[in-house]
Amino acid sequence: MRIRRDCRGFTLIEMLVVIAIIALLASLIFPAVSGALERSKNVKCLSNMRQLGTAMFAYSTANKGKIMPLWIKGGGGVDEGWPTLLQKGGYLPSPPESITNKPPFFTKSPLYCPSGLTDKVAGSITGDNLSDPNGRRPMYWGSPYYDHPAHVWYGVNGRTWDPHHRFPLHKVPDDTNPDDDWVADLSSIRNPSKLVFAFDGVAFNAAASLARIQARHNKNTTTNLVFFDGHVASVRRDSLPMPGEESMMTASNPSQLTQKYPDIYWRLDQ
Repeated sequence: MRIRRDCRGFTLIEMLVVIAIIALLASLIFPAVSGALERSKNVKCLSNMRQLGTAMFAYSTANKGKIMPLWIKGGGGVDEGWPTLLQKGGYLPSPPESITNKPPFFTKSPLYCPSGLTDKVAGSITGDNLSDPNGRRPMYWGSPYYDHPAHVWYGVNGRTWDPHHRFPLHKVPDDTNPDDDWVADLSSIRNPSKLVFAFDGVAFNAAASLARIQARHNKNTTTNLVFFDGHVASVRRDSLPMPGEESMMTASNPSQLTQKYPDIYWRLDQ
C-alpha cells in the first residue's frame, strides 16, 4: 500500500503573515524589555547612592561629626578628594591603584552609575545640555594629584570657592582664601531630609554650572539624588534649578531659591 505524503511548503502569503506576527510581537516585547532594563538600572543607581550616603555617615562618625571635605589640597603635590578619602578609609571598595584615566574603568563600586558610560572620562558639558553624554561619564580622581585614584559617576553638592560657607562640601583650603580650612559639621545641617548630598552628574561646583546636574534616567527626564539624612529619590530634572539660574544658587540670600524650589535644598542656610 502506497502512502501519499503532502510535502507542500509555506506559501508566500503564509510566510508574510508569520513575519508580520513576529514583527508585531517584537514591537510589543522590546519596549517592555527595554523599560524593565531601564527600571533595573535606576533601582541599582538608587542603591549605589544610598551606599554613598552610608559611607558619608561612617566618615562623619569617625571624624568627630565632620562632613568629609570636597577636596583637600595636600602638601608635596598630593591631594585628596571626597571619593579617595572614602576609599582610603575603607568606607568604599578601592580599585587597583594602577587604574588610569582610560578604560577599563572600575565599576565594582557604589561610585558607578549603571546608566553611565564607560567609553572615556567626562569632558566639559556642552552648554546647557542636560543629557550631554559627558554627564554620564566618570570623573577621574587620580595621579599625579591623588595617591589613591577613583572613577566617579556622581557629582556632590560642594564648591571649591565658597568663602561664605553656603554649601555643605568645602575645599580645604578654599580657592579664595589659603587660610580657610572650614569643614561643616553634620549636626549643623538644618534640613537634612531636604539638603542634597550627591546627584546624577559630574564633579562639583554645580551651583556655578547647573548643567552638571544631569537628566540621566527615564528617557533623560529624571535625576537621582541622595540627601543628608541618607534617603534617596528620583526626581524630575525640571523640578531642580535649571541652567541659567546660577545667580539664584549663589545669591547672598537664598529666599528666592527656596521660594521657587521649596522641596529640595542645596545650601546650608536654607
